[in-house]
Amino acid sequence: MIWKNLEIHNAAELVEMDGGVTWTRIPGKIREGMEKEGGKFMAGNSTGVELRFVMKSDEVRIRMAALAPSTSVFHVFRGAIQGGWEDHEVDKYIFAEPGEYVIHKNKNPEVLKRIAEEFGQTWDPEVVRVVFDRGSFVLYDVVGETEPPKPEQCPARTLLAYGSSITHGSNSIDTSHSWVWQTAEALKMDNRNLGMAGACAMEPDLVDYIAAEGEKNRWNAAVLELGINVLDWAEDKIHARTANTLRQVAGRNPEKPVFVVSPFYCSDDYKNEGKAARWREIIEEEVKKAGYANVTYLNGLELLGDMSLISADEVHPNIYGVHQIAERLTGRLKENCGISR
Repeated sequence: MIWKNLEIHNAAELVEMDGGVTWTRIPGKIREGMEKEGGKFMAGNSTGVELRFVMKSDEVRIRMAALAPSTSVFHVFRGAIQGGWEDHEVDKYIFAEPGEYVIHKNKNPEVLKRIAEEFGQTWDPEVVRVVFDRGSFVLYDVVGETEPPKPEQCPARTLLAYGSSITHGSNSIDTSHSWVWQTAEALKMDNRNLGMAGACAMEPDLVDYIAAEGEKNRWNAAVLELGINVLDWAEDKIHARTANTLRQVAGRNPEKPVFVVSPFYCSDDYKNEGKAARWREIIEEEVKKAGYANVTYLNGLELLGDMSLISADEVHPNIYGVHQIAERLTGRLKENCGISR
């Protein structure tokens, strides 16, 4: 999505607001049809959203505000290279009151170019990436000379992820430490994060949208993390929604690898309640029944298997658990579909 000569990555639609724009990560009509009210809010969240541009002027000023009274944070990458301390620690808190945030042109572009080439990075370090750490925002203006990145300045392949708050990035500290970002980075892919905290319900319209985006070649591999938000569903609904998700996402994109992840270890397992275990059985059963050659089932326990890597809320992995998920998932993607560095 292009706005004022920069790209708003992972935004499906822009929404005018108070003289500026905000966004939704899925089309508005689909957003309004989500089963959980919290899902409608999460669809407008900034998870996976980045402002991307190439600077032609020495500085760019972005005027924006947070759509909540609490502060929110962003940080800056130069392609795949994390920005310096000033890109992360100086004036990077966004408040409800509109403010102006200055991005400076990097002072050592030749060195960054050399690093990117020497280590085979698929990002051009001239691409400035303003990465939001969740929250919701409104953009008012951009002052300075910019242009959207060209396709050849970004990775040629994109990893799409759909799932719960664990995919969304909760408790990963910031976006660049989420398992989605870490996995895509390790595979030298771009990422699209459609994690919906508390609201991963596999609604048919949303699943259809993900499938259609694949048909348009807007993702090359997908990871679907299912179940943890809806452990209480009746078994017939679990079967129906899982089967439809497979039929749409994998069936309509037979050349694209799709990884289906059942619930990670959680308090339900620790307390021997059995709901998460039943979800794992049903998802595996539906994957086998569908028989798609492009689908790989991953038992969530293989990626995160005990309480030692869970945070105090008994659900979300701690930062070490998130890293383990990313590391193990990266290995499985390389192993099962030929994606490699």
